[in-house]
Amino acid sequence: MIARNVSAYVRRMVGHLRLALGLFLCAAAPAAAQDAAGPQIVFNEAEIAALSRPTVDTTDPKAVLRHLLRGAGGEIVVYPSEGYYYFRFQNGPRLIAGNLRFDLMDAAQGQLNFAYYSRAAFGEDPVDHYSLLGPEDGIRLVTVSPFEYRLEFEGRVTRVIIYAAVDELAAPKPLASDELYIGPVFDESGVRLHLIFDQTEKAFFFVLNSMGPPADTFTPHPDAPLVQVGDRTGYVFFKDARHARWILVGVAQRNIDGNNTFDGPFDQLPDRFVDPDRMRELLELAYPYLAGRIGPRGVFLDPPHMRAMVAPYRRYNSTAEFATLSDCGPVAGDTHALIRCLQAFAYQ
Repeated sequence: MIARNVSAYVRRMVGHLRLALGLFLCAAAPAAAQDAAGPQIVFNEAEIAALSRPTVDTTDPKAVLRHLLRGAGGEIVVYPSEGYYYFRFQNGPRLIAGNLRFDLMDAAQGQLNFAYYSRAAFGEDPVDHYSLLGPEDGIRLVTVSPFEYRLEFEGRVTRVIIYAAVDELAAPKPLASDELYIGPVFDESGVRLHLIFDQTEKAFFFVLNSMGPPADTFTPHPDAPLVQVGDRTGYVFFKDARHARWILVGVAQRNIDGNNTFDGPFDQLPDRFVDPDRMRELLELAYPYLAGRIGPRGVFLDPPHMRAMVAPYRRYNSTAEFATLSDCGPVAGDTHALIRCLQAFAYQ
């Protein structure tokens, strides 16, 4: 378990730059060339043309924000559970990536987290900005409801819709005995999960949520029949056959190091679906050394703006590591023993 550094925390999950270039520039392809009924296409000519478009002055955060809100239109939908609205755009030869974050606590105070950056091959990033914006910056952020905000900036009004997970909350929960349902998790990778707490083992774990369109395809592990690996995300899941669910057991270290879209759901916790003090209590049960060191939601008392991380899965370098998970198969009939086995594998 690792405390999240504030700089990495507020600007993370902006997308791996090498992947983001193609994903973003898809929208830059000529409209006539896109089939609205089918998958969008990334054309190399659009990628190249974007390199010579007029640029935004990234030394002026208001200019960047102005550009973003103009491009966003009058309404945006925020899917990731902790309120990040990610963006990226080609700014001449530099790819700018970042997020507007509608944090549950900050947004209630009318404050908007704003971060963006561009990476260099070596050394310091040439663009690296973070600010907490409020009325003094020309921002007016009004809470309309727990899942809706009104964002005003320079006369432009943007309606902000936070994904409310209505279907997930209404559906039966994938729980075994003595388990607590913490809440639905919408990862920025598009993968949907459930966060669950085993009261017997005092352990958190994520379970794949099969509701909605699939966000990945999976390949069975050749040496571990109860394991499947995401072809797009690299997320690894173990089959809990007794309860017809898949438990997240691995996230690729290369994605964690790259701070990219597929580096795991640790920063998309279901803040809007669990009482902040209850979350603190559960964190202290799972990680006793945190007792007295964290406040609501697991935010550290000192230093502030850092948060205890929930990442109960293995950070793997090779999928060959999961062959040993066959050892957990014999205990699959005992749910708590299975969770204990998977946790031991995650943290070894």
